[in-house]
Amino acid sequence: MNFYLGVFIVYCLFILAIGLWASQRVKSGVQFAVADRNVPTWLLVPNYTATFLSAVTVIGGVAYASSYGWAYIPFLPLGLAVAWIILVFPAKKFRELGLSTAPQYIEKRYNSPGLRALASFVTILMYGVWLITQGLGIGVVLNVLTGMPITTAIIVVGVVYVLYVTLGGFQGVQWTDAVECVLMYIAIIAATIAVIVNLNAAGVSIAANPKLNSLFAGNTASFSNALAFVLIWAFGVTVQSSYLHRFLAAKDVRTARDTIGIGSVLLTVFYLMTAIIGIGIGVLYPEYAGNEALPSFLRYKSHVVLGAIGMVGLCAAVMSTTAGLLHIVGTYTSRDIYAYLVPRHRHDEKKLLLVSRTSSIVFGVVVTALAAWMTFKPIPQIAVFGSNAYTIMSSVLWVPIYFGLYWKRANKAGAACAMIFGLIAAIIGLELKKAGILPFHEVFLGVSISIISMLIFSRFGKSEEAQIG
Repeated sequence: MNFYLGVFIVYCLFILAIGLWASQRVKSGVQFAVADRNVPTWLLVPNYTATFLSAVTVIGGVAYASSYGWAYIPFLPLGLAVAWIILVFPAKKFRELGLSTAPQYIEKRYNSPGLRALASFVTILMYGVWLITQGLGIGVVLNVLTGMPITTAIIVVGVVYVLYVTLGGFQGVQWTDAVECVLMYIAIIAATIAVIVNLNAAGVSIAANPKLNSLFAGNTASFSNALAFVLIWAFGVTVQSSYLHRFLAAKDVRTARDTIGIGSVLLTVFYLMTAIIGIGIGVLYPEYAGNEALPSFLRYKSHVVLGAIGMVGLCAAVMSTTAGLLHIVGTYTSRDIYAYLVPRHRHDEKKLLLVSRTSSIVFGVVVTALAAWMTFKPIPQIAVFGSNAYTIMSSVLWVPIYFGLYWKRANKAGAACAMIFGLIAAIIGLELKKAGILPFHEVFLGVSISIISMLIFSRFGKSEEAQIG
């Protein structure tokens, strides 16, 4: 057994132990969903922060920066910064309402359980794409560092996160995320120092490669494409249940808002270090550019201890996100879809807990299998692949949620049409863009159609349908 594999096994056992410990505190569906809505600031901040740090932001971020340099900033962090500002607004409302899921807001705002179920269904499907992305990311890392086949690595990690989410629910997720957040920051700081040391030893500047010095390159080669990615992440993040759900579990409104402020500062530092690492690797070792940039640097150009620390940090980035996503899937399946389809008198909190755990297992197995199957084909660039899910979620959910918050005339008819036509437009846009027909990014089409649909069809139906404002 090599050193890296041994460290990975210890890490997995540690995380599973936390999930097992947390499972003893989960006795009902609401405890599985939102941990009794009593999470304090000191625990919610690392939980919220870890949710943003995934295979896309770490492995994909370094990959993108190693290939396209500072163009990484408009590709990802700039849009996330806009999202952090926007998230301040729903945080207060969502926590005050005492919701269990984000789609529950849509039901309350538009008096429509059906729209709540539709919002959850779209979220679950897109989270499937996101979970596959995470699986591919950790497969690449473990393959490079431990020699484990990518397919085997995906299956092993899938088993670990499915088990601890199913056992512990949000009780387990909040504690594992806190631990994983600390591990990620230790790893990213160590890797940043290592890259800077290597640059100094080679006597080169981080600006030595002129191809990596522009803000406009790769998928953000033009201003319109850069703006499109800012909108993708800004709109996509602000409707992401994995982020909004943290506000539902917060101890109070102040905790929810403080979490955004503190977390934003921590994340800004993290993404800056990610850019430095990626560009540094692109300058020093251009042959590593791409998905394997960071794991290859850790494996072949770093001390074995740093490599192990980096591997644990990368595993933590993937585990924290996959756990959060799978927890959302289990919660939404039980509380938004099952509870909508089954008469209320036939289910209680214990029944919802059983449905949450069962759906978490089933969905986790399916997406792990799909990620493993995808390894038999060329693996797409991880950050770009994951952005497709955000495009669709932006087009479907952003308008119903935020128009619902700030436009009193928004009603059920407008919200339903915004969601349906936004979804259709996003899918058509993705296909037209793939065929080279659409001259601009598909997110413009999806969100624009969704806005227009809301404005037009809200003229029909009754404004008094809204139960909250």
